[in-house]
Amino acid sequence: MSKTTINEFAKQIGLPRTTLRNILGGMCPTRPNLEKLQAFFGPALPVITSETERRRERANRMRERLPLPGTPKWQESRRRSGESLRGRRQAPELVQKRMYARRASGGEVRAIELLRTQGQQPKARLLARLGSHLRSVPSPTIELIRQWAERDAGLEGLTSAAVLMLWRLTLQGRGLVPKGGRPRNDARRQLVERLMADFPRKADGDLADGFWPTALDRVRYAEGKRAPATTESLRLWWADQPGIPGRLVGKPRDGRGG
Repeated sequence: MSKTTINEFAKQIGLPRTTLRNILGGMCPTRPNLEKLQAFFGPALPVITSETERRRERANRMRERLPLPGTPKWQESRRRSGESLRGRRQAPELVQKRMYARRASGGEVRAIELLRTQGQQPKARLLARLGSHLRSVPSPTIELIRQWAERDAGLEGLTSAAVLMLWRLTLQGRGLVPKGGRPRNDARRQLVERLMADFPRKADGDLADGFWPTALDRVRYAEGKRAPATTESLRLWWADQPGIPGRLVGKPRDGRGG
């Protein structure tokens, strides 16, 4: 019988002691913890469905039960939800008394100032710009959304990836982008993977400078007008592909896209 303590065993695997105790007690590991277990035990580890995948499946099942946005059933659900939140009607005298008390305590001024402050934050400005874009073009293409993000990111001093992340829930709610990320493009992925395999590498293993401009030229030659407009758009598309190591898509340090 092994004399290794659970603390020592957890350190060997690379897991916190409490996490290992929970797994040994029957809890499903999350995807990152399952990958650590697979790396340690190899083929000896039985097939396990991670807790991450279980949660995703539960969320998908719940989403399937919900009515589609814009349908009569969805509108009726929203109406009933609003009514349930309104509560009981209150006498006008009571509402007026509460408003006077709020003004006297300074709560009304603080609330207005809070709204003003929040409205000046980059997040609020970017969501407002997205609303303006969508009023002008209610059904934009993926490429047009990327162009909006790149332009608005420059105004706020952010990356277009950060802007797209902020916009994602709104765009998904309107059905303008898929919930699983950008659509697959196997031919483009294979093209980029082949170029990565042949492209020079630095001493630390990273791709040499100039990779992404070269990749964009190859993609434009292959796809024509369907190709991304900029290297940043191509990098964002690549970052959304499943199984892509983060070290290959990091922000270029010298601005040359490599």
